[in-house]
Amino acid sequence: MIDKHRYMDDFLASAEAETNITMLYHEIKDLMTLMKLPMEKWATNSLKLKKYVRHPFLLEGNHPFVLLLIRNTHVRLHLLGTRIVLSELRSDFWILRGRQAIKKVLPKCLPCKLSKLKCENQIEGPLPSERVTPSVSFSTTGNDIAGPLYVRNKSPSDTAYIALIICATTRALHIKLVSDLSTDKFLSVLQRFVGRR
Repeated sequence: MIDKHRYMDDFLASAEAETNITMLYHEIKDLMTLMKLPMEKWATNSLKLKKYVRHPFLLEGNHPFVLLLIRNTHVRLHLLGTRIVLSELRSDFWILRGRQAIKKVLPKCLPCKLSKLKCENQIEGPLPSERVTPSVSFSTTGNDIAGPLYVRNKSPSDTAYIALIICATTRALHIKLVSDLSTDKFLSVLQRFVGRR
């Protein structure tokens, strides 16, 4: 049985330069992975290897800072699950009872809750019979006026309004331009609409 804790200096005693050390480190790591013998801990006294062989910080799983760290990592990883968050955190930290801590934080994540909500169907009221019965366009209408629109004309303060006449059945739209909001102007627009449609 192969020990899963290796003292790196045993492997690297023959290396002379830093480049040889890093190449040898990566070769050993790839070989162990290929043989399905993952190393849990790489230890070294060499200052040259300290940047390659990192020792994770040991953190208590119930500490408020750790819970914030888990939430931050979860959001940074675009709301991924427990295993991926734990894997990402273990690259820098070793959290005691880490899986339990993550499972305690993730259900409280508001974006996750919102994304998992079931959409409710809106109960709509029945439409009036004029809106659902097939008929000729503009047999049932509604009207509205939109504006004001500012028009470039001889005087700088000219305004205009848009008169909208809408078919209730087919949703067709009749649009006319009105110079002001007086009743006479609207009745003339309505008279022209009746004469045309």
